[in-house]
Amino acid sequence: MENLPLSRSQHSFNLTDLDEHGTVYFDGELGGAAVSSDLRMVAYVAEKKRPKKAPYCKTANRGQGKDEEGGDSDVDKGEDFRLRDDLGEQMVGKSEPCVVVVHLEEGRFQVLDGEDLFGKGQEGRRLLPGQLRFRPGSSQLVGIAVEVGPYYLGLIYCSNRPCKLMVDFLRA
Repeated sequence: MENLPLSRSQHSFNLTDLDEHGTVYFDGELGGAAVSSDLRMVAYVAEKKRPKKAPYCKTANRGQGKDEEGGDSDVDKGEDFRLRDDLGEQMVGKSEPCVVVVHLEEGRFQVLDGEDLFGKGQEGRRLLPGQLRFRPGSSQLVGIAVEVGPYYLGLIYCSNRPCKLMVDFLRA
């Protein structure tokens, strides 16, 4: 991600190296990027970062000479082939979107989950953020929250889902 305003300094971030989140959404349903009017913040929707997966029975690491039996706190053991519902259709692999706000002057990334933005949905349902925009002249982030659950049935060809307007005040 690069920010090249005409009268300010350049900001460049390699999102893969930062490892703050998963894939960035640039689709017509949830994705897109928004820039605040004062050029201090950028917001976009990305896949929530998932813990690393490891099998229960680990084979020996040949040639590396190190054994990780102590375990890592953010590793899910035995979750290699667990089925995760996604949004289906043309949105395969997208299941847990989150809002990422980049504070350009500080170089700080703020990852906001759906529950952080608008609380919990009804029982068994989740609210997925998308279509972000900044209100003109403010740091107020506006977007939609699509209600899904308990099963993900897709968004593109099943467009009669309940949506809510979300508004969030971001601290600079």
